[in-house]
Amino acid sequence: MRSSIVATVVAMLALTALPVAAQVPDHVSHLRRGIVGAEAGYGQTPGVSLFFFSSPTTSWLLGMDRVTSEALVGVRGTRTTSLGARAGLRKWARDMTGPFKLFVGAGASVADENTDQTSWLGDGAGYGELGAVWFLSPHLGLTTSGELSFAYGKDLTNGTTFASDDKDRLYVRDTRFRAGAALYLF
Repeated sequence: MRSSIVATVVAMLALTALPVAAQVPDHVSHLRRGIVGAEAGYGQTPGVSLFFFSSPTTSWLLGMDRVTSEALVGVRGTRTTSLGARAGLRKWARDMTGPFKLFVGAGASVADENTDQTSWLGDGAGYGELGAVWFLSPHLGLTTSGELSFAYGKDLTNGTTFASDDKDRLYVRDTRFRAGAALYLF
């Protein structure tokens, strides 16, 4: 968890430390009501998101994530697949000019996890995120963000509740770090 937070901060600082000569003119001022954006990110949870701007500083978000992992348990391997969806709101920094724009976001997400077709887990979560976009042009940007989720889960295989190995409690589902590209359309 700490390494994800550190990685997010380092990536954001690296974006702001780029030489001024490499920065392009102000490509942020075009953000306004009606703009639609798409973001694809890769990191601990690869995913895609759509943005709908309701003002220059506010956008609504709809996204999906998919993660597949394999692990060796005893003498046999297991394959776990997780599929998630999220909806939320991003608030963009109001007074930033130049190619950089910081954002914070919050929302709700749901996910289900299937391990070798033998167990099925589902959870609902609230999340918060912090990130930045470096606009290469008015329509293209590089993005980085970190996310923290608090979830409540249920084992849907046999109906028992799980939460951080204790019953009926809230737990930190995960922290996520992503880097990716964003496309903004008029």
